[in-house]
Amino acid sequence: MNLFGTGRLEEHEHPRLSDRFKFEGFGNSLIVLWRVFTGDEWSMMMRSAAKCKVGRPCPSPFDDILSMAYFSSFLILARYVLLNLIVAVLLEKFLNRAKEENLLEVDTFFAMVRKRFLLSKFEQKMKMAASGTMARESRASLEKRIAEKKRREVELLRKAEELRSRPRPLQGPFPKSIRSADPKWLREHTMKMREIAKADMEEGKENRN
Repeated sequence: MNLFGTGRLEEHEHPRLSDRFKFEGFGNSLIVLWRVFTGDEWSMMMRSAAKCKVGRPCPSPFDDILSMAYFSSFLILARYVLLNLIVAVLLEKFLNRAKEENLLEVDTFFAMVRKRFLLSKFEQKMKMAASGTMARESRASLEKRIAEKKRREVELLRKAEELRSRPRPLQGPFPKSIRSADPKWLREHTMKMREIAKADMEEGKENRN
């Protein structure tokens, strides 16, 4: 503001420059520096700061040299040094955060691949469910389990009827027919009952899962 506060090009020579684009006031100075930083006709700004007019020599060589030194140094510092410094700081912060979260380790990379594979399988199952394939398979499996359960119930009822139809006098705490029954027959029926009970337990576990 103190160096270039009064110098600007005349509006009839450069209509795109107005009273706002000069170093008179803090706000106007910021606007001018931002325009120089973006490279928008910064050479005209430099000429205006040196109080030079188009087609005419500058009134003072010192003003021309001072203006060139100021604008050139500002462009170098602002565009190449400060901008690269900001990018370097952001990149360093990103790398430090990635190292803290172990995103750059090999194990984590393979874990990400594994999660992606599992996610693709889950996505495939969801698509199958949406198309009705999984619903049909689940319904068929459920019908099969229900039919197997009914068959086992019928088998149990038949075995119970066979045991009920056998004569057994009710004497003592246990039926006499069981005490006097054939050991081979008892073994066979005991094994069958154990198999049926084991199958029912497994079926109950499957239904809970």
